[in-house]
Amino acid sequence: MSKRSLSTTVGIALIVTFCVWSMTSTDASAQDMHQHDAQAGHNHDHASATRAGDAPMVHRTARGGQMTMIGSYGIEVVYRPKETRVYLYDMNHRPLSARGVQGQVAMTVRGNDKVYRYPLRYVGPQAGTQSPDYLALALNVSRIKDGDMSVTVELENLPTRQQPQATFTQTFALSKLSVAVELLDESDSPRIDRQKVCVVSGGKLGSMGTPIKVLVGGQPIYLCCKGCLGKVEKNPELYLPKVAPARPQATARASADRLVVTTATASDKTAIAQQRVCAVTGGKLGGMGTPIKMTAGGQSLFLCCKGCVGKVKKNPDRYLAKAAQLRAER
Repeated sequence: MSKRSLSTTVGIALIVTFCVWSMTSTDASAQDMHQHDAQAGHNHDHASATRAGDAPMVHRTARGGQMTMIGSYGIEVVYRPKETRVYLYDMNHRPLSARGVQGQVAMTVRGNDKVYRYPLRYVGPQAGTQSPDYLALALNVSRIKDGDMSVTVELENLPTRQQPQATFTQTFALSKLSVAVELLDESDSPRIDRQKVCVVSGGKLGSMGTPIKVLVGGQPIYLCCKGCLGKVEKNPELYLPKVAPARPQATARASADRLVVTTATASDKTAIAQQRVCAVTGGKLGGMGTPIKMTAGGQSLFLCCKGCVGKVKKNPDRYLAKAAQLRAER
């Protein structure tokens, strides 16, 4: 078949699909539309993507991703060149943990009828950052042009009983991280100490005056001077990873020496109720007997049993951050 014939065939198929969708949606209630979106599969991908592009329920985020509001959730999909990430939020845009959530993505490239399905894996929160945990797919999509792919995300075992599942479709577009300069506050001092050097020049932070705080995709990084800002603005993806990987190892070694392990007491009842589940397994605290309490530097976390202590000792800051996130979700 010639390229011209193929384009004509695909165009006719898209028009027919759009017309069918338009007639169906005219008389459908909001609930019926949600059920239809969850079951329609590949035949509905192009219509959903077209509608999502114009609908107010989808908008761009600081990470450059697409936020889809569906039911009681806000679900953000970030399309990086070599990794696709899915973040969960409640209706007030507060982060929700993705631990225990299962899902997959179905991708359909324009001009190809084949549907490519990939499972999502869980990635825990990164110690020393404010970034929440998420689901991820390691896949190189750097050669796909914006608008040339339809992506359907299917999630199960979501946090609320009222809506344990969600399915929605987006039109692919590589995410572009936002870059914004922000004033320093008291919370930046420990982060500057951890980062130590400018991510652009490698010079010691503070050696050229007060460091510059820059939010890249909502995550703070620090520069030695304003002269380095232009390089970050030109290629934010290049500098963001330079901060992230080094943090967990450096803070974990320091924190491990300060860990105190005890059995929870009656005075911990309120704190246990706030955390609700084990910071390691996600199991309900108290389900395996009296919870284990671990404390470091004035921060505490609770575990379901002694079997989880070893994992916390290997990376304490990761699980301290996880416990703090669980409490914040209350």
